Amino acid sequence: MLLSVLGALGRAGLLHPQESESREIKDLSGLWRFKADSGSGMRENWQSGALSLPTMAMPVPSSYNDLTQDGALREHVGIVWYERTVFLPMHWLTQRIVLFVGSANHHAVVWINGNFVGEHEGGHLPFHLPLEQLHLNFGRPNRLTIAVNNTLSTTTIPPGIVQVNAAGRRIQRLQMDFFNYAGLHRQVLLYTTPLVAYLDDILVSCRLEGAIAHLNVFVSAASAEPPPPPGAVTGAAASSVLITLRDAADQVVARGRMPSDPRRGGRLQVHDAQLWWPRYMSDTPGYLYTIVVESVNMVRETLRTHLEVMGELIMRDKNHPSVIMWSVANEPDSEAPSAATYFKHLIAQTRALDPSRPVTFATFKAPEKDVVCQHVDLIMANRYHAW
Repeated sequence: MLLSVLGALGRAGLLHPQESESREIKDLSGLWRFKADSGSGMRENWQSGALSLPTMAMPVPSSYNDLTQDGALREHVGIVWYERTVFLPMHWLTQRIVLFVGSANHHAVVWINGNFVGEHEGGHLPFHLPLEQLHLNFGRPNRLTIAVNNTLSTTTIPPGIVQVNAAGRRIQRLQMDFFNYAGLHRQVLLYTTPLVAYLDDILVSCRLEGAIAHLNVFVSAASAEPPPPPGAVTGAAASSVLITLRDAADQVVARGRMPSDPRRGGRLQVHDAQLWWPRYMSDTPGYLYTIVVESVNMVRETLRTHLEVMGELIMRDKNHPSVIMWSVANEPDSEAPSAATYFKHLIAQTRALDPSRPVTFATFKAPEKDVVCQHVDLIMANRYHAW
């Protein structure tokens, strides 16, 4: 299966972010602070603070080469730096936050508030980088920094070589007949997904028998949870995936559920299927159906409710002098593998809402098997020796 191959390569789905009832988008298009690097930026750790003056305003998305009258910038070979301030709403504390870069030619390195996020090589395809919540400021400014290097070598695609002329200037020699435009060429976005489990990729295959179309829809679901142990309840019992196909008039023409074994895919049948034809080859050229994939994950929904409850509790009692710490749970199943990720997010949000108090919970599990204790400031153990 193609999805299995992509997973083996370590690539997440590259679906373009779209807003929905479970996802939000913040478009970072606009003017960024910009500075060309003569070679010292990485050595001097420019990402550790705001870019030093002088900087210029550079529109994103764009190619920086032709936006000024500076010939040296047009022919620049090496790194340029982009920087901007980003505000994150408080309710994003309960979400997974991802940076999407549509194109950065040719190699990009990303930091948030001076913390390394990730890097990507290849200037013509998008990439996604999850952001660690511990590195983010919610309700306050965040500094996003992207260093973009346009240098091409014999091992890049496309290839090139760099020569140094008599004046010591680096010159890019290309094995192609077009200019090596560089910069943040496409949109830069921040988007959210549910925190614990979310849909990562979709693959649709179709087979036609007369006027009936048979569709297989493979859904790749990702999770921040560790793999379940053998015999654990998974698949349909833990998460339900509903697949709906709508026609061009937004009418439902097929609907089905994913089986518990995702390798089989969700199977739909469409009677009197409208095929996609180019213009002038059909009375309805370019006919498009819409596939809607909905996932309901019990762990995710429980965590969402738990986060809201803790937020309301802190808002109510944060100024009360008798509150000396926050307890997020009493005797949960803290041996379950999923509990580590679940409570890690819950405790992190509780700390972010009130950094002045310790966070704890009450456990009744054996210390060597408890996976939640590692995340709290103080361990409370319930023991019933008289029972």
